[in-house]
Amino acid sequence: MTIFEKEEINTGRQTFLDIAKTLAICGMIFEHSTLAGVNDINNLSPLIQIITLLFIGGVFAAPVFMFAMGVGISYSHRSTPKYNLKRGINLTLKAWGLNIIRYALPAFILLKITQNTIFTDKLLYSLYSLDILQFAGLAFFVFALFSFFKLSPKKVFGISISLAIIG
Repeated sequence: MTIFEKEEINTGRQTFLDIAKTLAICGMIFEHSTLAGVNDINNLSPLIQIITLLFIGGVFAAPVFMFAMGVGISYSHRSTPKYNLKRGINLTLKAWGLNIIRYALPAFILLKITQNTIFTDKLLYSLYSLDILQFAGLAFFVFALFSFFKLSPKKVFGISISLAIIG
């Protein structure tokens, strides 16, 4: 049963969602790579700032990715509470692992090489840095809860609006 129709529609793979997620991921990679190469975004030319922040990765990439992920989950035939919980745990562990590899490990190595305590702060900050992957893992936990309690679309919508207002 879908939200608006009595019979199932669009039961096959939604290629446009895969394309949207792929473009969003590429945009986020471009944005993070661009911003990692400069100390301050103001060091980039205004054209590159506009392209990076507005069109490629900054403003639209993460929301497009999360929207496509949510719609994809609603189309999934494997969207059980147990499956979503496993995916949430898996994604969250990978996200923290990525933080360790890209932030904590380089900061630790630089701390040992230079003995500069500035890298201690960067090391601690990197362990608590949140990104789209942690948020996606949290979303899978929420989907697992929603499907476990078999909430109606109206209740899910109400909870979503409430959380958006609180956030």
